[in-house]
Amino acid sequence: MSRLQKALLACLALVLCLGMIGCADQTDEANALIDQANAATDESNRLDGLMTELMAKVEQIDPTAKNARDAQPLLTEVEAKLSETQKNAERTLLLWDKILALDVSDELKTYAAQQKEIAKLQVALSAAVGDMVVKLKVLYDPDQTGKLSQADFDKLAAELDGLVAKADEIDSQMSEKQGASDQYFKDNGLGE
Repeated sequence: MSRLQKALLACLALVLCLGMIGCADQTDEANALIDQANAATDESNRLDGLMTELMAKVEQIDPTAKNARDAQPLLTEVEAKLSETQKNAERTLLLWDKILALDVSDELKTYAAQQKEIAKLQVALSAAVGDMVVKLKVLYDPDQTGKLSQADFDKLAAELDGLVAKADEIDSQMSEKQGASDQYFKDNGLGE
């Protein structure tokens, strides 16, 4: 084999090795995606705080009082913030899917899978709260409640109670899973 052939083979081997090293681990890319997912989650948490404040104002209004309609703009604002939260959760799901498709450590993949499950719960929570707001808009609309029989009114109240319980259960699951995932993150040195 000539020197030129040996040199070309050596260069080819070097290029192949460098290419493999560059593709072998995409942790930096995963970390950038995690930062994006965390930013979306932070924004959702901020919106959740605003929605909680709005719902506290709604709760102060008696749905049988003359001013019941005052709750309508508050509920509309909750719907708008909820829509943003839903979009953030869906975007976060896509980001975790992207991370799961990367060539990263098994620990990072496990963490991403945990976070994806939490994002799925956020989507479910947003849906439950959305259903609740729809029912509350009926409850705080004297024109609609005036047309309800007592049985229909009782059914509406029971549906609202069920949605509150469902939202509380999902929120509890999210907190539990987030705590476990945070611990997994620490235990496996993923933040280093």
